[in-house]
Amino acid sequence: MHPTNLDKGPDLDRDRNLGAYWERQFCRIAGIYGHVILPQQLGRASAARVFYRDAETWQQRLLPDITLWTPKGCEHHEIKHKSPTRNGGLYGLEKYRFDDLLWFAREIKQAVYLTIHNHALSGGRDGRANSIAHWVMARVDDLNERWTMRSFSSSWVDGKRTMVEVLYWSQRLFQPLTQHLSCQMPPPRPSGGAAAVANVSRLLKLAA
Repeated sequence: MHPTNLDKGPDLDRDRNLGAYWERQFCRIAGIYGHVILPQQLGRASAARVFYRDAETWQQRLLPDITLWTPKGCEHHEIKHKSPTRNGGLYGLEKYRFDDLLWFAREIKQAVYLTIHNHALSGGRDGRANSIAHWVMARVDDLNERWTMRSFSSSWVDGKRTMVEVLYWSQRLFQPLTQHLSCQMPPPRPSGGAAAVANVSRLLKLAA
C-alpha cells in the first residue's frame, strides 16, 4: 500500500534536527573505535538515494544514514532515536524504509543494520546523554519476516506527514552496539579516543 499524505506540520525541522544530532552521536562513537565514516544524510534537505537501471527504467532507493569502513569491510547503518513500545517492548520501522534497506543489503552484499539509540535509557526523547550502552542494532537480513506485528502510523515522508505501514520487532533480536564494535577491534585507549572524537567532530561540522 502506498503512503497516504496528511500535512507538513510544524515539527519537521525539529524532528530532522533531532535525527541529525543522533546520527552525529553515532559517528562520534564509531570514530572513537577508529572507523572511517561517511555520513550520507547529514547536511541534506532530503533523503540520500541510490539509482539503478531496471530494464529500460531508472529506479531509486533510499540509502542508509551512515557507512563505516571497518577492518572487515564496509557496513551500513540506519540510525533511529526511539524507545521500545510500552506494550510488548518492540522496536518499529516504516515498512517502505525497511524494504529499501533490505534491497540495498542484498544488492551490494554488505551488512546493513538497523541501529537504535534507546532514549528510554538517556532521559527521554529530548535527552542528550550519549552512551554506547544505550545503543542496540540488528542486521536487516536477520529481521526479515521476523516482525511481531504490523500497523499503520503517521511518519515523515518527503517532508510531509504520511500514514505508512510500520513493522515491529522484539528487542531480543537486537544486540548491544558495544558488543558489535568490540568484536571488530579492541576498545580504544583514552588518548586515541579523544583524538578520534576531535577528528570526527571536525568532519561533522563540515557535513552540517
